Amino acid sequence: MELIKNIQLEDEKIFVATCADKVLVRPADIINTDSLEPCNHEEADTRMFLHALSASENGSLKVKIRSNDTDIIELGTALFPQLDLEELEVTFGSGKTLRVIKIHQLYNALGAEKFQALLLFHSLTGCDTTTSLFGVPKHTTFKNG
Repeated sequence: MELIKNIQLEDEKIFVATCADKVLVRPADIINTDSLEPCNHEEADTRMFLHALSASENGSLKVKIRSNDTDIIELGTALFPQLDLEELEVTFGSGKTLRVIKIHQLYNALGAEKFQALLLFHSLTGCDTTTSLFGVPKHTTFKNG
């Protein structure tokens, strides 16, 4: 719990993380984390979206997720409509490869129909290490689908 005590945040920003089965919040006690504890969700990818949903339920309209797993992008695009947020950003990479993906802008550009298909598409194509579906590259499969 000592890990987040020294985190300095800009006005109105809230930091939420997990450590073992505990939810850590800074500033302390600013949101209700009862629906998140004990936090024993095995996959970090989906755990982050439980946090995003909780943030939305606690009145947040903007959520930023930091991850080095690109699966977060696909999950974010599929789940964005259910999160009731105005903005969802996913940041991944570091240094020169640091990228910020604005999920809400993708949603507006692609439309609801393609967004609904993304979660199924992700489950068929697999994780980051899966480069193709039956020999067809992922980006080609989605584009032609």
